[in-house]
Amino acid sequence: MSISYRKLLNFSQIINQRQAVINASGKKTKEELKFLYAIKRVSPQFTKIQEDIQDKLADLDIDFASTEKKGNDEVLIVDDKGNYMYTKEKRKAWKDARNELFDNETIDITPYFTTGIPKDLSDYELEVYSGIIVDPEDVKRLMNEREAELEKLETEVEQSEE
Repeated sequence: MSISYRKLLNFSQIINQRQAVINASGKKTKEELKFLYAIKRVSPQFTKIQEDIQDKLADLDIDFASTEKKGNDEVLIVDDKGNYMYTKEKRKAWKDARNELFDNETIDITPYFTTGIPKDLSDYELEVYSGIIVDPEDVKRLMNEREAELEKLETEVEQSEE
């Protein structure tokens, strides 16, 4: 399955939060144990990919940084902390290039779909986990169930107001 760099970045960020929530809850449910196992199954694939992304980001930093002529060479301009300097236009172009990298570059992964889906996952988490550790069909089903529950609650509220 192919996923974008952005999806991998989002996944990497929220799995740490989710693991902390599960670990802080004390005794883990069967679903939580299965969910943690799925994270452990897919995570090793991402180490090398994240290194590659960091290399590409470093290349973008250099490509868009301001330079000056020193003798026969073009040298990068850095501030007193060693950070690259950018013109306003180059900074905007750098930001656009980063977004393009994250949104358009894809990587192939081997998903591992868990049957243990914690009930308290947000819609955002479900979307990020979809195709990596949660089967997209399960995400669709859960989202439909949530939508139906919301409609039922709205109907009950409307009826109680009458």
